Amino acid sequence: MRRVLAPLAVAAAAVLASLPLVLRRGGGPEWLVDASGVKPPPPGAYPWDGARGFIRARGARFYFEDGTPFFAIGVNYEGWYDRCWRMWEPGLFDPSLIERDFAKMRWLGVNAVRVFVQMPLAEDILAGRWSKLDELVRLAEKYRVFLLITFWDHPADLRTAVGIAERVAERYADRPIILGYDLRNEPSPDFILRTVAEYRGSTPLLEWQRFLERKYGSVERLDEAWRSVNPAYGLSDEERRLGFRGIGIPSEAWDSPRWADFMEFLNGELEFWIRVQVEAVRRHDPNHLITVGYNDLRLALLPANRLLDFISIHTYYNELSERAQRPSLTVLDLLEGVFPGKPVVYEEFGLSNQVADYGVSAAKEAAVYFYCFFKGFAGAFKWMLNDHVLNPNPYEEKFGVFTYREGREYAKPVAFAIRALASVVSRPVSYTHLRAHETRSLVGSVRCV
Repeated sequence: MRRVLAPLAVAAAAVLASLPLVLRRGGGPEWLVDASGVKPPPPGAYPWDGARGFIRARGARFYFEDGTPFFAIGVNYEGWYDRCWRMWEPGLFDPSLIERDFAKMRWLGVNAVRVFVQMPLAEDILAGRWSKLDELVRLAEKYRVFLLITFWDHPADLRTAVGIAERVAERYADRPIILGYDLRNEPSPDFILRTVAEYRGSTPLLEWQRFLERKYGSVERLDEAWRSVNPAYGLSDEERRLGFRGIGIPSEAWDSPRWADFMEFLNGELEFWIRVQVEAVRRHDPNHLITVGYNDLRLALLPANRLLDFISIHTYYNELSERAQRPSLTVLDLLEGVFPGKPVVYEEFGLSNQVADYGVSAAKEAAVYFYCFFKGFAGAFKWMLNDHVLNPNPYEEKFGVFTYREGREYAKPVAFAIRALASVVSRPVSYTHLRAHETRSLVGSVRCV
């Protein structure tokens, strides 16, 4: 039998002690607990309730200005069950439903929630209409749940995104309830290149060719440099004839000098993209942390991310084996190694209940939360708070901590794992990091049998 880590054993015992049901394999209603009467704990129940000042990055961790440590026990939030991704729309924005969700977060022990500026809210911000976002900030303050606001989750160019970021930063610069700002949800390399080129009045291809011309000066020198790695990597006859204007953006090939130059170019474009937005925020707001929500490791690992206050990554595992889950977790270790002394946050993770029953998903997601805490990462945000009950895609529908059936809300088993984590995080105990050879045991030690 695999060795069970002592911290995880304590956590698992806390989970079982918290469950008001007997866990058994299966995906039916016997797993669910009526959540309609949950009551949030009173002020002062958690250590972050009385902490003072803004949340800062200090080394690889978060701390309040008064020195209180902060591990982000997070969820992603898209709204009530019947309006996920539509919560900001006219006629659908309902503060009473949002408050019910904040009360549920408080009951869970969730202390951080990631929210998204989508098109209806973006239009309101640009028009100076603040009632919706002001209400969200008020509810966050009431329930002491810190906001990670993702600025750019809607179609826009870089100038428009900068304008939204500036306005939000100026309005909320003095509100400590905001954990920070996420500049963009899941940008791709193509997105970065396109938005930067458009900002300059250019195209990605033209910017790439200009980069090569600046770096090498002549096509002959470029051809010589690439051939020195391997003659097969030199320019084609057509490329030599056309010069720099004949060299297209390459396909991915990790051993190719052409690809190495492209990654250098991509890093420069990403640095520009980040810097423009960070400078816009910092003109008004020196207080809040800034990140980017990556799901592409090629971008997440680039040196340009040193401009950010913390590193955020999204990965999902759709299989149930330990072997399938482990790479998702070790990505965090990789980022920690590339950016030593900078906080790393697992900003999106989860296992859909279309793939796994409630017990298996709870065990796997609990392992992620506790892994992040005991390994010394800065936080973890499950996707997401509520099932999206109207989503026609059953996979996307079933990621919630809570579900909704026949007019009633129910907590899934993962809710009690989160409550147990909040209890552990609230204890005034210093936890040592797990050693590298122990990381494999963590996932395997939490199983549903």
